[in-house]
Amino acid sequence: PVFAEGVQHATAVKGTDKQSKMVICGVNSFNPTRENRMIVSQLSDAIEITTLEIIREQMGSTYSPSANVSCSILPRGIFEWQFYIECDPDNLKKIEDAIIGILKDYQKNGPSAETLAKVQEQMIVNRGSSMQNNYFWKNVIEASYQYDENRDDDASIDDYAARVKKVTVKDIQKMAKEQVNLKNFVVVTLVPESEPAEE
Repeated sequence: PVFAEGVQHATAVKGTDKQSKMVICGVNSFNPTRENRMIVSQLSDAIEITTLEIIREQMGSTYSPSANVSCSILPRGIFEWQFYIECDPDNLKKIEDAIIGILKDYQKNGPSAETLAKVQEQMIVNRGSSMQNNYFWKNVIEASYQYDENRDDDASIDDYAARVKKVTVKDIQKMAKEQVNLKNFVVVTLVPESEPAEE
């Protein structure tokens, strides 16, 4: 299916409790090299941290906002980003503006050095734990054949750590600027029946 063009808003009405849900998402074509996928992974984790800091801790507008950036390889390279928020209906516009502000800031500046350091440290720790189970190695072998990639460096935690730490703030800023299209995304909200639906 073809993604909607322009900035599109849609509203669903259900229930009577004063609570809403909002999804903001966008897609773009993507060159899914291993290097680019590593940058996307760190972009996703960094934006998740920033979203929690701003939407939950600073604004206090929602308990557990979710932010995710991902990419696919087959059948073609696709870059996707999505935010999922549960909040008071009165805060929908304020949160939407804050999310777009986060994305614009990443396009201009990337994550803070502190945030990137947290992301990279956690990725390396998680990889060390994953390497202790056979399911991880099964996936490495399968993906090597499926995507026709040499993943020998995944066998060494030191090699993996080097790949992780190779990514810079500028790399993430460049990825956000090139792949997050703020002229083409969708906002879908769920509001209670007592709230007027948007046009």
